[in-house]
Amino acid sequence: MERKALGRYFNITKRLLDDRLEQGLADGIAYRCYNPGQARTETTYKELAALVNQLGNGLRKLGIQPEQRVAILQNDSIEAVVSLLGAIRIGAIPIFLNTMLKRDKLRFILEDSRAACLIVERQFLADLQEDLPTIPHLKYVVVRGADKPGQVDFEQLLSASSSALDPFNSFRDEIALWQYTSGTTGEPKGVMHTHRQIAFSASTFFNEILNLSSEDLSYCVSKLFFGYGQGNSVWGPLWHGASVVLFPGRPTPEKVVELVQTCRPTILFAAPTHYSKILHTPDLASFDSSSLRLCISAGEALPSTICDEWRERYGLEVLDGIGSTEAFHVFIANRIGQVRPGSSGKLLSGYEAKILRRDGKAVPVGKEGVLHVKGGSIATGYWNNYEKTKATFLGEWLNTSDIYRIDEDGYYWHCGRADDLFKTGGVWVSPIEVENALREHGAVMDAGVVPFVNPEKLQKAMAYVVLKAGHVGCEELVKQLKDFVKTKLEPYKRPEVVEFVDKLPRTTTGKIQRNALKERAKAHHQ
Repeated sequence: MERKALGRYFNITKRLLDDRLEQGLADGIAYRCYNPGQARTETTYKELAALVNQLGNGLRKLGIQPEQRVAILQNDSIEAVVSLLGAIRIGAIPIFLNTMLKRDKLRFILEDSRAACLIVERQFLADLQEDLPTIPHLKYVVVRGADKPGQVDFEQLLSASSSALDPFNSFRDEIALWQYTSGTTGEPKGVMHTHRQIAFSASTFFNEILNLSSEDLSYCVSKLFFGYGQGNSVWGPLWHGASVVLFPGRPTPEKVVELVQTCRPTILFAAPTHYSKILHTPDLASFDSSSLRLCISAGEALPSTICDEWRERYGLEVLDGIGSTEAFHVFIANRIGQVRPGSSGKLLSGYEAKILRRDGKAVPVGKEGVLHVKGGSIATGYWNNYEKTKATFLGEWLNTSDIYRIDEDGYYWHCGRADDLFKTGGVWVSPIEVENALREHGAVMDAGVVPFVNPEKLQKAMAYVVLKAGHVGCEELVKQLKDFVKTKLEPYKRPEVVEFVDKLPRTTTGKIQRNALKERAKAHHQ
């Protein structure tokens, strides 16, 4: 594989930009922005390289040094990609911030990362405006259309800078970027990835499973701040000289279908929830999917019913797989023509996996255990979190905390989580965080949150709520609680079902017995 040719010094932007120009792709389309009314709708590889160099030079003029963190809070756009690559170009460390995070989480990440610069869109400034002057280490706020003292205008920073810039002479094992993920308490953790780890990932899944080439145009429903979205819209496509569609808006089923029919991508990346919503939106019973050669799913286990229904309706297999922020991207996946509905597929080349019991002993074929994986894309560790790093990164092995079994044919089957975290819509949810939000409501005395599988075979959040004296459970209160959680947390964390109970099952030490609640939820929805 191409990854073996990496020297001791290696900056990923050289491979993605300079080498692509030398390859003859200067006039090839790197990005198409599906956003009617936007001035820049297509960007060639040559134009992308120039913009990245301009931003890199601009950041240097501001005084940004190698290894300093550059936080990015932008919708999916060419500017967001330029911000990401421009920071790496000069040896700085970019961090994509989740645009759905609440103010307190954004502040935490900015403080925890010691970001020296924030590149942000105007629409996200309102909630942060009061906090920004008080955040330690944050010196520069770069925004398009800057209109306040102390802000740096994004477009002016580009226009005033040269389009010529050699990449910083990074070591291949130097940290290239961070991605923040949530822990069991909902506190974000900074996952550190090197240039070599990005290269390993980009040259594996996208080559072995997708056979990606300069003839492909990809679109990923998941946004750039997700590891899945970033891999599908930046690292994989640019490594292989392909083109990408970016959509800054909310990816409703209608918009996703509209984009596919208008832009004609050859590959669609999405999570199971996205495929389900398209299938169950009456007006989208059929659409022109003839441009697609591949449909890819990850983020959460793909129910076999969705896989089967999608194939029956559109004649396309959905290739499911599993990846993680810590592994950078997908490391187990189904292959074209070899899909086994309901499974995550088989291990990719360059990776090893083992399924262990809690005591560390291997389980036999067909038995469940915790999945551990080893490969060149596994992160270096968590920033400023020694205990969690030691518990998760075990030498060369990553403890995924996912419960899996492997069958005799080498297919891996997801069976749940080893901890309390669960995914809904492809995004991790901490039950403790949702419980705490519910408890802030004046009518709630106690709450327990667990995952359940809805009639569409998708994992969602269910809340068991104990009310304070004087309050009565009713449909109106259910709606109030759901809306209340939405004001406190990101929308995807809102429970889909709320059930009122007299008390929660607890251990002698006062901890919620989640397994009991999970069994109750399972029985309730069977």
